[in-house]
Amino acid sequence: MLTVRACFNSLSSSLTPACLMPNQNKPSPPLEVISLHIFRLWKTRQTNKQIVQNLWNHYDTSRYGLGLMKFVQIRVGMGLLRTQQQSHTIESIRDAMIDLQEIYPNAGAREMVSFLFHENVVMAYFAKYEVDLVRQRKACRLRRKRFWAAGVNDLFAVDQHDKWLRFGLALHTGIEPFSGHIMWM
Repeated sequence: MLTVRACFNSLSSSLTPACLMPNQNKPSPPLEVISLHIFRLWKTRQTNKQIVQNLWNHYDTSRYGLGLMKFVQIRVGMGLLRTQQQSHTIESIRDAMIDLQEIYPNAGAREMVSFLFHENVVMAYFAKYEVDLVRQRKACRLRRKRFWAAGVNDLFAVDQHDKWLRFGLALHTGIEPFSGHIMWM
């Protein structure tokens, strides 16, 4: 066993002293053991933390250890990138979007986001290539409605704003919408 003095002497004389402690962490599990499980869990769209916790069931935890940062390094090394890291463009997702639209013909942009890609890219894709579908969806949602009142003093719109209440001021207004006259404030 080396003493502290021998350790300091070896530090000054050599770049790799014999007294240094081994790493306190367990080694990572072999990639052959966990790679199939990583791919399977990746396809279920689990988070990194969930995948690491589920991988504990597939290797000997008394001999091996796997932390979140090491898992991210392994995942990136395997080519499994998250959606934003893939830097998709409208053109790069076009083929996959056409395939998805054959499977789900009535799916809109929000459903497509849940199926495959980042929200901004899907919205831009629909704005460029599926303009008629976007217009059709919005046409059902946005409807014109005409305001009707029998005449002056038929109804009043009353509103209260508490945003200045901390300063001791509560704004309370009454408006007659037919003429637009402010009745009280």
